[in-house]
Amino acid sequence: MGFVNLGNILKEDNFRVSQIKSLFQKEEEYNIYFYTIEYEIATYFLKNKNIKEKDIIRILKDIKKNYMQDLDFFQNKLEKEIVRKLSLVLQEKRITHHEFRLVFGYLLWCIDNRSWIPNNRAYLNWLLYFFRLYDKAEMKSYEEIIRRYTKILNIPNEQVDAILLKTDKSFLSKEEIEASKAESEEFAKN
Repeated sequence: MGFVNLGNILKEDNFRVSQIKSLFQKEEEYNIYFYTIEYEIATYFLKNKNIKEKDIIRILKDIKKNYMQDLDFFQNKLEKEIVRKLSLVLQEKRITHHEFRLVFGYLLWCIDNRSWIPNNRAYLNWLLYFFRLYDKAEMKSYEEIIRRYTKILNIPNEQVDAILLKTDKSFLSKEEIEASKAESEEFAKN
């Protein structure tokens, strides 16, 4: 399969889908799109350590805004590669235009969610950790940094283990879940 314009692949929105405000707590259903985008970002970051989160935010916003354009519209190498890979994935598993935009809103929220770590590459570093693209020493160093910051913030060890993907249990309170849902909805709108 070759590239097909995303606007030609995506399904039309319907009433049910248009009522979705965020992909928060619907992640499993959209994991293939998150994985595709985030893996491209992670592998690009491995080769281009000078890239920052603000660059990724700009790229994601640009794709979200211009996804109906042909591939040659995108000048940035990472943008082009993300759009190309999304075309292939969407040819296999289609979603609507609204869902597609929500994917990008969710990812922008994920980047913001790492802002508690004082580093302009916190999200990018997390991606390398998540995809296990770090070597053993880098994995250990990343975990030590996260444990240090979470200790300063007085985050319980069980929650730290969830942050470091050591457990799949969620330790968020009902209030924290509601706050996260509201935040993710705001990012989906903008």
